[in-house]
Amino acid sequence: MYEGKRPTLRIEILSCLALNGKVSKSKAEYLLKDKHDYPNISNAFDVLRDKGLIKVSHKEPGRGRPEVYYKITEKGLALLINDDPIPEKFWRAMMGFCYYSDEEVSLESRRILSVISTQVSKASIRI
Repeated sequence: MYEGKRPTLRIEILSCLALNGKVSKSKAEYLLKDKHDYPNISNAFDVLRDKGLIKVSHKEPGRGRPEVYYKITEKGLALLINDDPIPEKFWRAMMGFCYYSDEEVSLESRRILSVISTQVSKASIRI
């Protein structure tokens, strides 16, 4: 599932996005409470975005540059669930994903079925 050792920071960022909805790099730095420095967090966001595990949600004006907010994708959620398939973590991630989704999430919309089937089949997602 991983190229080399387990990418702890990237998994923590995916978890932040699943549980908190849309998060910017600076907000992630605050949420991770001094565990990691901003350059590493920024790099991890860029890698996750490039691999399709997160995507840009929106931009908000700030001092200087606009602040970019990201959200987790179905592929990112599937990887997060596969990483640690403890039932409590699974349901917290699923509830956060559904709660913060911009679109209605239901079995009929097939978004949840896509995530669950990816998780069940243990598709090869590299992070």
